[in-house]
This record gives sequence, structure tokens and C-alpha cells, in this order.
Amino acid sequence: MEREARLEERLERWFGLKMFRKGQEQVVRDVLAGRHTLAVMPTGFGKSLCYQLPALMLRGATVVVSPLIALMKDQVDGLRARGLPAAMVTSAQAPEERRAVLAAFRAGRVRLLYAAPERFRDGLFRAALKETRLALLAVDEAHCVSAWGHDFRPDYLALASAAAELGFASVAAFTATATPEVRGDIADKLGLRSPAVHVAGFARPNLRLSVAPIRRMPQKERRIEALLAGTDRPGIVYVSTRGHAQEVAARLAANGHTAGAYHGGMQNEERRTNHERFMSGSFRVMVATSAFGMGVDKPDIGFVAHYDVPGSIEAYYQEAGRAGRDGSKAECVLLFTYADVAIQERLITHPRRRDDGRPLPDPQALLARRRLDLSRLRSMVSYAYGRGCRHRFILRHFGDPELPGPGPCGACDACEGP
Repeated sequence: MEREARLEERLERWFGLKMFRKGQEQVVRDVLAGRHTLAVMPTGFGKSLCYQLPALMLRGATVVVSPLIALMKDQVDGLRARGLPAAMVTSAQAPEERRAVLAAFRAGRVRLLYAAPERFRDGLFRAALKETRLALLAVDEAHCVSAWGHDFRPDYLALASAAAELGFASVAAFTATATPEVRGDIADKLGLRSPAVHVAGFARPNLRLSVAPIRRMPQKERRIEALLAGTDRPGIVYVSTRGHAQEVAARLAANGHTAGAYHGGMQNEERRTNHERFMSGSFRVMVATSAFGMGVDKPDIGFVAHYDVPGSIEAYYQEAGRAGRDGSKAECVLLFTYADVAIQERLITHPRRRDDGRPLPDPQALLARRRLDLSRLRSMVSYAYGRGCRHRFILRHFGDPELPGPGPCGACDACEGP
């Protein structure tokens, strides 16, 4: 009882919350107990709290592995705003800034240190970790470790050996989008021993899912204009290429909307500025590639529109999940024309053109990856053409045990009828 009261007291004192959301408390308790843990929780369900709260209570420091600078910045800014000891080490920082952060980490003034998986290659970074008592390695967006996942990052594969070498007491992995196959792969690749596995469910009934058939490209902009007219809340338009990000943002701005672009080809400072302008409300709409998305914690997003078809159900649902994080109803619209599928096919068969800029794997691995990505794209096309409930389609894809019962869901165009 005493520990339970202490946990709730710190939840309120540090995070301003009077109670846990569904599924959070048991994850927190398993992490605090030092168990290897795998948690799959929908976007907006507060995965980050499940390692941030234990990190402040454990004896020793926590390193959080995160794949994107924007994701790290959101979380670190939020923690610092509450007076909590968090920092990040990124490629966007000057060398002297990185050294200062690592010095503070060694001295115990930083309890949560955020870094990309590639940072573990850096000798200075590893040296700082070796000189520090390490309690927890928290791996965010853990689906990136799996070759079956939709955003595979090879550097995630080195985390299991790094955790053993550097002496982390325990490892916890978190993701919003993982099929049963990917969940098993995460546990295997991260070396999770008899992990406590938590699947909180994938249902987001406050999101209205719809597919808008598009015959001519100007229809896409009219649909986006209608979304902007239908709400006073901000929105995100996801595109597949850097060129589309710039073009669509420019056209929306020309029509009188405060719109910004975000993609991997922009300079770090421009990306950072546009990200901050969107988060502060200066931009009404962000037009972005997948480089903008994971972990973007803006609760009041009223709509997410996919200007181009995404490459997989996983990518689609993760990006759509940016909407309605405050629990309010939000629109998630896929602007679909089959011609756009060719864009994704081109990105799959010409990886050098991908937005993330990752190097090519060896030929055999590349061929296997292409087959897998094309299979995922076919699932996405099936979703677009499907006539059944869109929520049920997604929950079946992820193997969610809590499928809704028969009858219309009340939150998708298919269930609403013509």
C-alpha cells in the first residue's frame, strides 16, 4: 500500500496526473521491478510515461533510444517544462553541447538521456555510459528493430549487445504498431528474457476513418480545404515525397492558410523551426513526409489527411494516430487514387530515393525487403478498396484480441454507408 501511494503521489507531483490510463500502471510496475518488458500501446495512450516515471524512481540513469530528433525534442522539452532532469544527445547539436550534456549525465544531473540508436557507435557516448550507473534502457518505437517492421533501422540490432556490454540492469521496449510476428521479433532481437508483454489494444474509436476516391489531383486540395473549413483545430497532411511536401505546403499557403513543410531533405534548423511553429500554433497545418510523426505530442490535432497512399497499414495507422490524442473526435482521411501506388512502388524498388536516406543493404537482403514491402503495400491497397468496417480491418491486421462486435462501428465511412 505504501509503494502504491508513493507511485500515485509521484505521478501527480511530477506529471500532474491523478490516475493512470488504461494499461499504464502494470507496465510501470514491471519496469520498476526490473523485468524485461515489451509494451504495445496505441498512439495517445501514454507509452512514454511508462518509462519516464520509473526512470525518475529507479536507482541509476535511464537511456531512451528514439529514432527521430523531433520525437526526442518533444519529450525532453515536456520533461524540462516540469522541472524534470532530461536531456538529449543528437547530431544537430554542436560538439561542445554534446560534451556538456554527457558531463551532466556522468555527474547525475540528467536522469533521462535521449539518443538515436546510431549514437551507440560513438566512443565518447559509450565512455560516458560506462562511467555511469545504468538502470534502464528504454527502446522507443521498438518496431524499428524488426526486419518485419515497417520502419526497420539496422542500428537497432546492435542495442542488445550494447545493453549487455554497458551494464543496463533491464531493458524495456515500446511501440504503437506491432503485429504478433513483429512483437516476437522485437523480444528476440533486443534479447528480452522472459519479458512481461503488455498489449493494450489498438482501438481508437474517436478517430473517424475514411477513404476518399480521387479521380483528378485538384480534388485532393479541395478535400484538404474542406477539412480545414470543418474544424478550427490544426491538422497534418502526410505525403510520400519531399517534392510533394514543398508543393502542397506552398499551395495551401497561397490559399491563405498558415502551412509549413517538413521532410528529411531540409536543413536541421529549418525543420526545427517549422516543428516549433506547428507545435505552438503558428502553423495551422503541417505537410510532411514520414520524417515527421513518431512521438509528435500535440493533443489537439483535428485531422490527418494522407495526400499519398502510405506504404503499409502500420505506417498509416501510426500517422493517423497523431489525430485526436486528447480524446476528441478527429478525421483521418486517405485521399486515394491507384496511380499513387506507383509512387510507393518506386520508393520500394529504388531505396536510395527514400526520404530517410539510409544506405542500401546487400542484394539478397534488398530483394527480401522489396518483397516484404510490396506485400505490405498490397495490404494498404486492400484497406483502401475494402467495403467492410475500417476499424475492424485494422484491428484484425494487428491481431487485436478485442475486436468489436457485429454491427456498424459508427466511426468509419464504410459503416456509415453511401
